Amino acid sequence: MNAAIYARKSNAQDVADELKSITQQVALARKFAEARGWTVARIFEDDAISGAVEDRPGVVALRLALAERPRPFDVVITADASRLGREMDATFRLQMSIAKTGAKIVYFESGREPDFGTAIGKLTAQIDNFGSEQYREAIATKTRAALRGKAERGEATSGAVYGYTSVREAGPNGRPGPVRRVINEEQAAVVRRVFTLAAEGLGILRIQNALRADRVPAPARSVRGWAKSCIREFLHQELYRGQLVYGKTRNIGYSAEGRILREAVPESEWITVERPELRIVSEELWQATHARLNQTRVSYLHGRGGQLIGKPESGLTSKHLLSGFLICGICHGALRVDTRSFNRSRRPAYICANRKDRGRDVCTNRYPLMASLIEAAVVADLKEFLTPERFAALLEHAARASASVERLEADRVSIKSDLAKVNRELANLTAAIAGGLAVESLRTAVRDRELTRGDLERELRKLETVAATVRDHHDVLASLRQQFADWRAVLSAAPTAARQLLRKLIVGPIAIRPHFDGGSKCFEYAGVGALDGLLHGAVGVLTWNLSEKLGLGNFEDHFAAPLTTECSTCSS
Repeated sequence: MNAAIYARKSNAQDVADELKSITQQVALARKFAEARGWTVARIFEDDAISGAVEDRPGVVALRLALAERPRPFDVVITADASRLGREMDATFRLQMSIAKTGAKIVYFESGREPDFGTAIGKLTAQIDNFGSEQYREAIATKTRAALRGKAERGEATSGAVYGYTSVREAGPNGRPGPVRRVINEEQAAVVRRVFTLAAEGLGILRIQNALRADRVPAPARSVRGWAKSCIREFLHQELYRGQLVYGKTRNIGYSAEGRILREAVPESEWITVERPELRIVSEELWQATHARLNQTRVSYLHGRGGQLIGKPESGLTSKHLLSGFLICGICHGALRVDTRSFNRSRRPAYICANRKDRGRDVCTNRYPLMASLIEAAVVADLKEFLTPERFAALLEHAARASASVERLEADRVSIKSDLAKVNRELANLTAAIAGGLAVESLRTAVRDRELTRGDLERELRKLETVAATVRDHHDVLASLRQQFADWRAVLSAAPTAARQLLRKLIVGPIAIRPHFDGGSKCFEYAGVGALDGLLHGAVGVLTWNLSEKLGLGNFEDHFAAPLTTECSTCSS
């Protein structure tokens, strides 16, 4: 008889000493087979894989082999049921799939061959599987308790952490003692540099590039050098501030692919041990860094439900709101920020880059535009449009939701009532026919009622779809009314957040053109705004024109806020 051997060992080593090695398991299984005169045809192994994982490579290979014709073996030898798995349902599915091919399962530890052809045999197998899973849970509980004890004693509970060297202390009677961490000064200097750069405002990418440029050795596990994920992990590692935190997550099982599944643990259950001797970053630097991170996080623009809809160009705040948004209305080149004199005071101004760099032959626009003037005008224009009342009207029109939720609900209740009535009539007619009244008129009435029921059901489905759309639309309006007010506030906030909003609202560049009227010098600007960048398809594309004349007094425009500015603010 040909036999196959299946051996498995997990990282937890939750088996007898003689089974703590795949090699030992295979050797014992071979000896078992030879004693019975069986020939070992195949060997399947899963090394360092938990029995809670169902689709282990060795198990998958075993199933494929059982599907071969002719079947290459007639019996599967393994140590016991726990080697096949430690999850009740998955293990029983594997056992039954083997049994249904006609192959047998034999446990060499006990010499027992489970019977899957009877109810008693199946129950016995499930009791064994229950014991295997319960044992796994007990081991997991003991492991967590041991790790918690280590954490409370200040011992290392995980692998290597950059900035520290793990040192095993001597235990009693010459036995190995616990592992503790000591600061690695060379790596600690890199950690402090990362925190310092972050506190100064550099984003994660710029910190990564700085370390790469200086050829600072990356952590050993970062085989491709410094990565953003590594920098981010540094900035949130409490151990650097002298706190050992354990128990933020717990393992709850394995996915079908073998990945460990974790769940968050309430903060009240975390274990935090103060270890001042392990502090690398001063509390002042830690707080400064996280204040900066929080400031950057707040400046990221979010939409409905908290989803990210915009982010700063970098970790630093842009100094000028419209930098990169403006072009010259004459040569269509970019406007850039420079300083110019306005009423004997040097102030930021937008100037034509082509004129500045390439001269008057390329562009005749030699006039600077005060940055605060155009920024205030564009913000006022956008705020005039970002009003809840105007949005409500536009959204109502775009959604074409003329019917109210209340009326739709009333129609739905009415149709359901008619449908229930038709169903009762159908039940009575069917009962009458079943009772022997096989009258043609009854059959005709049944067919009519069935057609009516079909029409009512289709109308009800259509109405429920419309009602759901209108309800969603009203929810959108309720949410957006608050968000419009928030967006108006964002426009007046720091440029970092305001620029994110502008990138969502403004379609293409804003053209700036000098304008002369009766000897007075002014500037005209024109651009297009759209809402779909913010609303993400909640309504159709809504656009409006941005236009204004700066320096001419009030300028009437449907969407533009009037801006009055004396021409003396313009500089020649």
